[in-house]
Amino acid sequence: METLTKKLTTEFSGPVLFNYVWWVLREAMARGIGRLYFLARDGYTLRRIAEVLCEQFQLDISLEYLYCSRASLRMPCYHFIGEEAYDQLLNFGAHPSLRSILLRAELSEVERQKVYLECGLQDVDEKKTLTQEEFLQFTGKIRQSLTYYNLVMEKSKVAYIQAVGYLRQCGLFEENTVAIVDSGWAGSMQRSLRQLMEFAGYTGHIVGFYFGMYTPPKVKADGTYLTWYFNCDSPATKKMLFSNNLFECLLSAPHGMTTGYTERDGRYVPVMKQSQDPKEWELAAQQSDAIRQYAIERCKQLSFTDFSESALLTDTKRRVKRYMVHPTEEISAFYGQFLFCDDVTEAYHSSLASAEQRHLLKNCGIMRRLGKHLFGLYRNSQLEELFWPYGVLAFLPTWSALWNRWNIYIWEWIKYTITRCKLPDNDSMPLGQLKQAVEPFTVVSFDIFDTLVYRVVNNPTDVFNLMEPEVKRLTGVEQFSQKRIEAEKTARNRSTDEDVTLEEIYAALDCSETCRMSLMRLEQQIELQVLRKDTTMAALLQYCLQQKKQVYILSDMYQSEEFLTKVMESLGIEGYQALYSSSSEKATKASGSLYKEVALLQSIPPKQWVHIGDNWYSDYEKPVSLGIKAIHYDNGRYPMQRQTSIWIHVAKRIKHIVKKH
Repeated sequence: METLTKKLTTEFSGPVLFNYVWWVLREAMARGIGRLYFLARDGYTLRRIAEVLCEQFQLDISLEYLYCSRASLRMPCYHFIGEEAYDQLLNFGAHPSLRSILLRAELSEVERQKVYLECGLQDVDEKKTLTQEEFLQFTGKIRQSLTYYNLVMEKSKVAYIQAVGYLRQCGLFEENTVAIVDSGWAGSMQRSLRQLMEFAGYTGHIVGFYFGMYTPPKVKADGTYLTWYFNCDSPATKKMLFSNNLFECLLSAPHGMTTGYTERDGRYVPVMKQSQDPKEWELAAQQSDAIRQYAIERCKQLSFTDFSESALLTDTKRRVKRYMVHPTEEISAFYGQFLFCDDVTEAYHSSLASAEQRHLLKNCGIMRRLGKHLFGLYRNSQLEELFWPYGVLAFLPTWSALWNRWNIYIWEWIKYTITRCKLPDNDSMPLGQLKQAVEPFTVVSFDIFDTLVYRVVNNPTDVFNLMEPEVKRLTGVEQFSQKRIEAEKTARNRSTDEDVTLEEIYAALDCSETCRMSLMRLEQQIELQVLRKDTTMAALLQYCLQQKKQVYILSDMYQSEEFLTKVMESLGIEGYQALYSSSSEKATKASGSLYKEVALLQSIPPKQWVHIGDNWYSDYEKPVSLGIKAIHYDNGRYPMQRQTSIWIHVAKRIKHIVKKH
């Protein structure tokens, strides 16, 4: 075993990981980054390689190990990210069961039984693997479960305090740029870290170093994503001929997954899941030690400046193809010892590859996969996916392996070619260009929300979710968020004005006057807590004031001008001539009447006026139609439209063929 471990380390895992870490350190130095946070557990061996390089070549970079996981970073965010929480908690997975789904929210057996009872699922086998149809039925009920919602919110708030305490203790909030190192794939860890830290008041930037990324970042506000081997725009062959599951096994750490954090003796410490099999950690330790030893020997043969990106990428590609895509039976059996789980809870494990999994290759057939994803077939069947299909092929006769390999190739090509997408460029200009753009004008106006300021929650209505615990304490009212949304609809239907006030919205709620006043104050308190200043727009506003331009602030908002002025003051935005709110003026930007009113009150010729805002219609098209110059500002905080999904592409092609013949 030790001989095989050393052989594979020398020929495969050692060079592939060493090349990646070498690139990370060079890129960090070029960017002036002095501290790198390696994310557990994939960062365990990567950090050990980096330590060897830094010691050998005396690199002035601090290397930290951050105990975290998708679970430990997501749980603290659930109470303020709205529907995204359900998307994360209720995704399908390889072996979903009632138990594994509810364990994502860390529900105890007693708590799970309460949820089952509310969903009408008494005496269920919670460990039974669900079909896709059963999964959809159950998660549909979960989304309506008040018990589930309340439990998740309570646990999330407790986890938030502990997680933020741990991150502060590790020094992340002291960094203007937090640089993290991980394996990659979807970038969800960086997104959760950004959401968590930002909600806690962090205003810096996050940079992620990744071996590869299959998808583009969800939003640009999540930070910078740097990739070594491939990204979403790389040729399909690079992604087809790669196994991210095997790669993660190369990075196995001799400790359990971080499930959360707790306070002990005045310090926050990670809580880690224990291994069910001691051999699992022993195998991980042996592999990590061998890779570290490889790094020591490799460093003796080179200089840090010998780095050649093209040569190292070519070398990596050759080794990846040889060992990931065309492994021998011996290699597959070795890596098949590693257990793998695609679920954040690690509620179940499967061998990465084994001879016993050969019968599952039928699920890799191209017709079966197209039937499942294109026509919705097999929704009542359990089509178990293989974590390393190339590894299982090694246990087949040559002719059978070739046939199955062809099916896998075709599917991977469809997946990575037809769905290949790129995050559209942010159409907002950098600060320097914005300054040039406003130069010819004597009057500049700014929108407020998502322009001058932004919320650290995903949607404006998430503010109502944050109000719910206090609302329940004050009034006993359940599901306040939905009631608040309905009250606004009612108020708008009743009103004959262009916009409504916060008072008119709360008048539509069925509660006493004293209760309404308390709830309005609470909503404004929460708004103040989740609002942050957009640094680019704030800097532009200050520039306009320095240039002696007239500056106005305009907002289509039910909050009053008095409250919005308080918001500006709390964020240090001041010096402007006046602020106008549609609810106070009973005139909106969307109709154009607010622009007309401001022009009349301030005697502003349209040709001397430029307006800046995020809403394409009310902040751009409408002022332009009135002769006012406008600049559309996208702060990069919201998901941008991707290309149409793979299945719509495939369906269109099939329909075209059918119609043609």
